[in-house]
Amino acid sequence: MNKVLYLVPILFLSFGCTSKNEQNMLNDFKNEQQYHKQLLKTEKLEIKNSEGVRVLLTATYANRSSNKKNESFIVGIYAEDGIGDENTTTSYGRDFTLLLNGKKPIKAKQLERNDPKVKNLSFISDWTRIYYFQFPYVASNKMLLKFKSQMYGSGSLYFYKVPRYRLMRKAIF
Repeated sequence: MNKVLYLVPILFLSFGCTSKNEQNMLNDFKNEQQYHKQLLKTEKLEIKNSEGVRVLLTATYANRSSNKKNESFIVGIYAEDGIGDENTTTSYGRDFTLLLNGKKPIKAKQLERNDPKVKNLSFISDWTRIYYFQFPYVASNKMLLKFKSQMYGSGSLYFYKVPRYRLMRKAIF
């Protein structure tokens, strides 16, 4: 009888401590896992003036580890005066340029919102124009993506092919 008295509270505590929604949360996390992986490879750039943000650029490093032919990025650009406005004809090369470690892209293409490459991206608003860029392969683990525009100015984003802590690791001794 004493064993039953000890067993009942233990069973009650073990079942009572789990969340009823735990399985739902785990399923949601698994479904959103690709989104979170992309988020780790995303950097954001804001170019400001005295009035506020003029350009908001988000870039996601979209390379697979096995691809050593080129470097791919998906870039979303919103500008207060038109780059993100669907009614304008703003385009890459005419209104802004991107350089990766000082080199021009091999391929630059504007993407539609329903493109599969855009599906798991973060920080994309309805007013953002989305572009796909391929650059020549960079042997280094560090990359500098530079945005240039005569109208808005310039800014830089840093990307890493490996986790940053591996590049910045210091000797313990």
